[in-house]
Amino acid sequence: MTVKAILFDKDGTLIDFHATWDRATYDVFESLAEGDLGLIRKLAKISDLDIETRTIGPNSILVAHSSAEIGERWAKILSRKADQKFLDEVDALYGKFGQKHLTGFPSTPSVLKRLLAEGYAIGIATNDSENNAMLQMDQLGWRDHFAVILGYDSGHGEKPGPGMVQAFCTHTGFDSSEILMVGDTLHDIEAGKSAGALTVGVTTGPGHGAGLPDEADATIDDLDELFKLLQQPPFC
Repeated sequence: MTVKAILFDKDGTLIDFHATWDRATYDVFESLAEGDLGLIRKLAKISDLDIETRTIGPNSILVAHSSAEIGERWAKILSRKADQKFLDEVDALYGKFGQKHLTGFPSTPSVLKRLLAEGYAIGIATNDSENNAMLQMDQLGWRDHFAVILGYDSGHGEKPGPGMVQAFCTHTGFDSSEILMVGDTLHDIEAGKSAGALTVGVTTGPGHGAGLPDEADATIDDLDELFKLLQQPPFC
């Protein structure tokens, strides 16, 4: 087979972005702003979060950017210094509230188990922190499925850079041409392509697959459609 290992994005790909992060983000804002509704509204506006519906828009900075990038913008609104202490606080709050609202897609557990049974190595590349990603996978009972879990702070850079894909190659021992990057944003696809990997876009994220058919090697509407793709060129 051509593809021997699969690297997944996390939010919007393995877990339900809206069910997990819409309410969690509002909770984070409440905590950072200490209940100040004016500050909450400013944080929501810059983040494209609808206060009334608690819904994150498809073009939000929360969809694909790292918590470090997001934290810098929030710090300005809060008149805080965007230092490591503040970024750690943001990550800790997202860890706390993310676990509270964490929701995986129904098909994810069976897809991961079947991929392992068929001999694929699998990993995660997320612009969330590594620790939060590990905690979330622990909570869902999926952590042992992954050969490696990489975050924006794992030392390999952020998506759309190629670093996490290259690190996955090093960890698994496979060439980038044997790696498949699966994600719901153009950042995921660019990360895979820039490292020389094959790419598949999924339409399950908040952007509903916008732009993916033009950039990814294939696009699917649910992870369980992967198995049909893996039996077809260029994936086999």
